[in-house]
Amino acid sequence: MLLEELASYLSQQHTALKPGQTLYIGHYPDQPDTIVALYDDGGEASPPGLEDIRRAVQVVVRGKDYAAVRDLAWHVFRLLDRSPKNLLILPDGRRVVCKARHAPAPLTRDQSGRFLYTFNLSLWTSPEP
Repeated sequence: MLLEELASYLSQQHTALKPGQTLYIGHYPDQPDTIVALYDDGGEASPPGLEDIRRAVQVVVRGKDYAAVRDLAWHVFRLLDRSPKNLLILPDGRRVVCKARHAPAPLTRDQSGRFLYTFNLSLWTSPEP
């Protein structure tokens, strides 16, 4: 649910990102070449007395053109990390404090020679229903 809501938020903010077409959760298919994928990356328990939880999300961007992949990774990064006070209001109304753990960074190419960029986020939000 949190990843689905993040995907909905991204598709509202960047119309070229379409869930199931160019934006994926937990996997990405071999095609199309240019995609953004969101992965649940665990999290941490809340300190005693706090109901909110800290979740971790990995974002992977893939494509054929290095500059385009880099630019898309930075655009998604800014959408998620650079909102006012790092507070996102997701489509379901959930409030999420979203902070990048690091800036987008290149990875190796995949088996088809496409470029990969990644970054990780920490999110503070309410527990899943």
